[in-house]
Amino acid sequence: MAQKKPTPPFAAAISRYWYLTPGVAMLGTALVYLGVTLPLPIFASPGIWGCFIASLLLCGMAFADPRRDLVSMFTPLYAIIFFFLPGDIPLGLPLFVFFTFTIVILTIRLQWRIHNWEGNKKIYSSQDEQPEKDQY
Repeated sequence: MAQKKPTPPFAAAISRYWYLTPGVAMLGTALVYLGVTLPLPIFASPGIWGCFIASLLLCGMAFADPRRDLVSMFTPLYAIIFFFLPGDIPLGLPLFVFFTFTIVILTIRLQWRIHNWEGNKKIYSSQDEQPEKDQY
């Protein structure tokens, strides 16, 4: 059985304000869209920082979960690779839209896992039938 890690003290605040994670990413993408439609180069940088801050918030939510979701914990690394390291991927609106979509999906997935797991805990007594383990 997997070992359950202790919950950090900031977990209650993170779970209460979980909607800020996709909101920050969407705000950054909206600023990039505004910078693309209007020729204002100053609005390209908030999109990068919006996606990066949203990935840090998602990492904090995953760290606050006692089961530690590794996919969500590695999103800041992907943000660094996509947005800050030079590469072949152009920093355009499609990259921000896809990264924001990924942040939204991962946030919904993580919140569903946290709330579904807390609500469906089953406590087995010695008289109840224990679930069978897979035999390989």
